Amino acid sequence: MRTLKHIFANGEHNFILETGEKTALGTPAGVWASYTPPKGKNPGVVMMLYSTKESRTYVPHVLGALGLHSLRTYGEMPEGSHNLSPHSFGIQQRLANLLGQLPADSAVNHENWFNSLNYVNAWSKGLQSVPCEDLTYDIDNGKQFVLDVVSGRAVL
Repeated sequence: MRTLKHIFANGEHNFILETGEKTALGTPAGVWASYTPPKGKNPGVVMMLYSTKESRTYVPHVLGALGLHSLRTYGEMPEGSHNLSPHSFGIQQRLANLLGQLPADSAVNHENWFNSLNYVNAWSKGLQSVPCEDLTYDIDNGKQFVLDVVSGRAVL
């Protein structure tokens, strides 16, 4: 069963999607994304985006839920970070252009699928012992929101 959880920790809103499946190494499959809140005139920034290979089709769901959360909470969309891996670079460029934001010039870090395995696994274990907000209802809403942004139907 898929679940999407939200927790504010270390100055960031964290979204952890657990698909209920396992990776090839037996760890939980899922997606982790986070953003910092806007501060003064500075917009919020999507800081982290990690997905296990088995869960990469859920990246739009989580990014959309993150965007909806930011709009509901702060009335604005966060910008994409420029601290990108090769896996996130293309996503940031496409969404930045669609949202009228500055696209990144290049990938600047070398994190890989193993980092995703570790981060998703750590969050999955950590969330078992702390209270967090259940945003499971926003999984499909998030995907639809990304589709609306990509098609130009979203009102931001």
